[in-house]
Amino acid sequence: MISSKTRKYQRSFFIGTIAQAIVPLVFIVIPVATAITFIYLDYYNQDLNNSFVLFFSLHGFASTIIIMLVHHPYRRFLIKVVTFDRSVGKSIVFLSRQNVGS
Repeated sequence: MISSKTRKYQRSFFIGTIAQAIVPLVFIVIPVATAITFIYLDYYNQDLNNSFVLFFSLHGFASTIIIMLVHHPYRRFLIKVVTFDRSVGKSIVFLSRQNVGS
């Protein structure tokens, strides 16, 4: 039997994985398939070619954004970096000085 918290984490991970899988579909597979279709149909349009290259080049950026939005640890780290949170790694050190001997 799986706890409700584990099920919640699994669901969140599954949704994140689906979102990450959709990005290559949108930014690589669809433009490439469309470009191949246009080549097959002997159709040429420079504006469409430019948009295919633009979509293809945005794949890495879109993947990064999806990872940051979907997965909580990445999102938490990004928020700390952007807001210049200085609490990470802070520690209090107590120093004492003792005289040994006389």
